[in-house]
Amino acid sequence: MQKFEAKASEFIVVLKPSPFGPDPHFRQLWIEPHFDNVTAYFRSGHIELRFLQTPPVQIGDTITLHFEVEPPHRTE
Repeated sequence: MQKFEAKASEFIVVLKPSPFGPDPHFRQLWIEPHFDNVTAYFRSGHIELRFLQTPPVQIGDTITLHFEVEPPHRTE
């Protein structure tokens, strides 16, 4: 039998539901609890938070996103 070995490269936390579309424009965004090295991907219906280290949350924990949205650009 053949085998393949690989190292875990990132951890993913999926937040559902998401009130944002796939391309939100934020002025500010921060997450509580605070995470180091997090990247957020906004998908249709959910948000993916990707971490390089094990995130300090478990399934069912509450994560709060604080945000300020960019005002819409006027075209005249």
